[in-house]
This record gives sequence, structure tokens and C-alpha cells, in this order.
Amino acid sequence: MQGSSSRWTADDRIRIVMESLTTNITLAELCRKYNLKPNVFYSWKQKFMEGGKLALTGSGENINKQLQAENELPENFITFTLRTLLLSN
Repeated sequence: MQGSSSRWTADDRIRIVMESLTTNITLAELCRKYNLKPNVFYSWKQKFMEGGKLALTGSGENINKQLQAENELPENFITFTLRTLLLSN
């Protein structure tokens, strides 16, 4: 468990959100237990739920394919683009 001034890992955030969904713990108890502010927890939960929706609709797969395609751009093209932008200023 980490304090409020520490940075929570992704695993920590997932574990805490899952605990809220799989137990009868109240929000107040959960926030007290982990020294969290409710708005922080709600933000984590919203992101968690949105990620689940993307995964179930297949939208996340399209985003991953798009990112992979962008990462495969030839280095020469990137260098050319950067050089063109820098020289045009």
C-alpha cells in the first residue's frame, strides 16, 4: 500500500478498482483504506471502464493497429519531414 504522496503503479490502480467492483466495501472505506481522494478513485474507475468498453467493442484493436503502422514509418521519411519543418522556419 502506498500513501497519497506516492505514485500508484498501474497494478495498484487496477487492484483497487477491482476491489471496489468485487467487494461490498464502500467508497469511504476504500478511500480511507488506501488514503485516496474520491475524485482520484473515480478517475481511475472511469478509465478502467472505458478501457473495458474499448476492448469489448474491438476499438482498442484498431487504435493499436494505427499506432503500430505509425511506428513503422521509415526513418528517412521522419528525418526528411523534420528537416523540412526546421528549414521552413
